[in-house]
Amino acid sequence: MDDVTGGMAAPGLNFDLPEEIRMLKETVRKFVDREMIPVERLEVLPQTRLCVKCSQEVGGDLKLKVRTKTQGKVGSLKRTGQEIEGVEWVRKPIPPRD
Repeated sequence: MDDVTGGMAAPGLNFDLPEEIRMLKETVRKFVDREMIPVERLEVLPQTRLCVKCSQEVGGDLKLKVRTKTQGKVGSLKRTGQEIEGVEWVRKPIPPRD
């Protein structure tokens, strides 16, 4: 059953898509699979702006920034310990593609 009518079409009628439309459909499907951001990625990283392929090429679009605070005396170069003050995701600058 290759045609959309289930073999019930009158002889000589062809309801198949033209070759150009089939090629366009295949091209769009490949583009979506390759370039669009998958839902799973958006669930894990809602702030991402890159597809998986592009993210792999540039090493990710986000970096983790950790702010620390020393517990030493004021003016002293001796560090007695550090305390994590905050953690956040920061967007990395991404160079444009050639």
